[in-house]
Amino acid sequence: MTCAGQSTQTYSSPLTLRTQMTEIDADVTYSSCVGGPVTAGTAAVASTAQASCLLSGSSTVTQQTSWNSGATSTTTGDTIATRTLGQTIVVTRGTVTAGLFADAQFTQTVIFVHPDPLACSTTGVGTVSGPLTITFTG
Repeated sequence: MTCAGQSTQTYSSPLTLRTQMTEIDADVTYSSCVGGPVTAGTAAVASTAQASCLLSGSSTVTQQTSWNSGATSTTTGDTIATRTLGQTIVVTRGTVTAGLFADAQFTQTVIFVHPDPLACSTTGVGTVSGPLTITFTG
């Protein structure tokens, strides 16, 4: 099954050129799902990480998704964030550990475009949004 969607990340300390610990809250909406038993879903994820406008990094993320059918899926995956030229590409690969699609593998890719790249050197970037795709296999 594959879904398109949107993700919005909010940083408790806006991202600047200086690396700092910040809480990252992500709201995820899956829509246009094809090839499976659901057509849409939502998730909210909170994590804490060292972050800046320039820092690429990796982490492990656990997420619970609520699907339009009433089912849920819990996923755990390794995330790699690469920041280049005013955008952040976040790729997460892992396994569905419980619920709908249990034991399936997934890959999710999100592309965040910073609305004002110059903000990194002044007030900071507090929120970014971008399109995503997620694919479940197995």
